[in-house]
Amino acid sequence: MLHTLLGDDTFTRGVQTYLRENDGKAATVEDFVRAMETVSGRTLSQFYRWFGLHSRALSVRSAGTPEVKVAKESFDERARQYKLTLAQSPASTPGQPAESKRPFLIPVTVGLLGRDGQPIHSQLSDSDPELASHTLELSDVEQSFVFNNVASKPVLSVLRHFSAPVKLVHQQTKEDRLLLLRHDTDAFNRWESCQHLALDAALALVEQQATSPDVDPSQVDPQFVEALGSVLKSVLDSPGLNDNAFIARLLSLPSESYIGQQMAVLDVVRVHKARKALKAVIGKEHRKHLERVYDKFHELVPIDFSDEPGRGKREVKNMALDYLMHGDLHEGRTDATSRCTQQFGDARNMTDKLAALTLLAHMPQTQREAVKALDKSLQEWSQDLLLMNKWFRIQATAPLMDRTLTVVKELTKHPQYHAKNPNNIYSLVGGFVMANQYCFHGAPEQSYAFLASQITLLNTVNPQVAARLVKAMEDVVRLPQRNREVAAAQLQTLLDMPGLAKEVYEVASRCHTAAVAGPANRSH
Repeated sequence: MLHTLLGDDTFTRGVQTYLRENDGKAATVEDFVRAMETVSGRTLSQFYRWFGLHSRALSVRSAGTPEVKVAKESFDERARQYKLTLAQSPASTPGQPAESKRPFLIPVTVGLLGRDGQPIHSQLSDSDPELASHTLELSDVEQSFVFNNVASKPVLSVLRHFSAPVKLVHQQTKEDRLLLLRHDTDAFNRWESCQHLALDAALALVEQQATSPDVDPSQVDPQFVEALGSVLKSVLDSPGLNDNAFIARLLSLPSESYIGQQMAVLDVVRVHKARKALKAVIGKEHRKHLERVYDKFHELVPIDFSDEPGRGKREVKNMALDYLMHGDLHEGRTDATSRCTQQFGDARNMTDKLAALTLLAHMPQTQREAVKALDKSLQEWSQDLLLMNKWFRIQATAPLMDRTLTVVKELTKHPQYHAKNPNNIYSLVGGFVMANQYCFHGAPEQSYAFLASQITLLNTVNPQVAARLVKAMEDVVRLPQRNREVAAAQLQTLLDMPGLAKEVYEVASRCHTAAVAGPANRSH
């Protein structure tokens, strides 16, 4: 943030001053900020609140992440002025209610785009140059900023480059988010817009299942799907594009866990179906583009860890294969399965081999191919402890409701699995209970009983690991009543167990209280 506030030159001189003055000393954050004050000629006492420190001029301690809200936007066409009002509110933390805290100094970098997607250059004052991006300094509870020489009503791109670690509240229309996804020059905001659009599309499919157990793919937002197609096309039309790692992240959907966090009551089955349907529609509608992307970046070469563009190519390629698998299998096609199987067999780097193995193991239609691939992997990796943990985790995280728990139970007896090895436990048991919410919470009677049996085994062997596994029950408070009742019963059984370790008791007791209380009495 200091770099954003002060600029490249001043920040560089500040770092040089800090190093020169504190070489060989036990330097502190205060020393660093003081060096910045020296070279910039600015008083940064308000900035200390970010660190909960005492400044020389202002004694303050302020914990928590502040919230920044786009409170109001207005455009005066005659005056060619756009007015933006930002408001900040600190978070309430133990012993520090929000009303007792004073404002932070928050750099908020913003840009304006026209309806044609082109950047709008504007001025904050007559003496300023016209710029496409401005860093605003939000230092009061609420502040307004006026942008001059704005010819048309703009679309706001706010918190560019993630200029401050805040929670942003900005109620934008779908049309504005689509425009930012297609045209914003700021990578973070393109990604943020895409995530919002994907989340809205997924939640709409979740809501649809309230009246019908089956997902209707025709209800997927066509504008969002089309926008992703334009991103894919840009990858194909730009031979010199080398930020493929960003493109892979841009086109990645929010996780099932994140989608569930937006729901008052989490239904893991509906969330899983919605996300799977969204992938299938994208894979179907953009099959030709995805196949071209895959072919463009498919290289049978070993990994060169100094080759950053190569890493990005693999990410984009495997993302494309993921969508193709979902789209083809939804339609009963086998083209993508053949690609995936061939990639697994031909891969000369572990990234591609693991990506292909995961897709085969996680799709219900490809279990025959998955069994062969898993057996081959076991033969090749049996002497490599790290790869065996990958092998366990891939199977534990497979979203196969009628199969995965049975497989996990069988793998706890596998000769390569050692119940006293924390890494083995986290990969297999932890993978199932903490990284497979669909299977774990979707069949609570069997899954919660399995977790309780594992906690019982680990209680005396490794109570620290046992306590971490119990945390899988923390999400139960947001689940339906059936899950809460089953969880409460299993947790009570653990709490009644003689010799229960203190670490386990503390977590289990907290989770039990939350499960019994339910979401209405959940403490924040």
